[in-house]
Amino acid sequence: FMIVGMGMSYALPPLIGEADGSKDFSIVSKYFRHSLFVNLSFTALSITLLLIIIKNLHWIGLPKEVTEATKPYLSISAWSMIPYMIFLTMRGVSDGFSKTSYAMGAILLGNVVNVVFNYLLIYGKFGFPAMGLEGAAVASMIARIAMLMTLIYFLFKNEALWPFIVEGYQTALELPLVKKILQLAIPSSLQMFFEASAFSIA
Repeated sequence: FMIVGMGMSYALPPLIGEADGSKDFSIVSKYFRHSLFVNLSFTALSITLLLIIIKNLHWIGLPKEVTEATKPYLSISAWSMIPYMIFLTMRGVSDGFSKTSYAMGAILLGNVVNVVFNYLLIYGKFGFPAMGLEGAAVASMIARIAMLMTLIYFLFKNEALWPFIVEGYQTALELPLVKKILQLAIPSSLQMFFEASAFSIA
């Protein structure tokens, strides 16, 4: 689901780049709003399906001990899609305007946060609880929130880009723009899915 979600988010940067090239900045906020809507709709569907799968892991035939150990990890990972997909959507704005260093900085920080909290929460160091596998999921959630907050900070500090984010939340949905986003998002998400599947099979 994460891989497909990444593919969904790839629809935004070329649209933003096109608007930037043609100096049609009035459409940027609308592209952001509609991409966010599409991405969060996909996230809601993914979380719903994941929670159903998690609840019925016994169908796979795994031992009860294994399913009980993995359920908290998978549940937390499912909910962590929300900050991650918002991050990817905002990244589409910064990347579309060639501010790729913003997302890179956020990802680097997220990796550091993930490593630190993995150590703290898996093994229970410095007074933190030893949560094992569940701690790894919590660390990933914290890292994704940190990535999102860092990117929001970079965008907020950019007086040219932040208004597009703010105006985007005030823009009404338009069906033609939703369709335009989906026309790019679905092929790119399918490409990501098949590429990942091919590597997994290999």
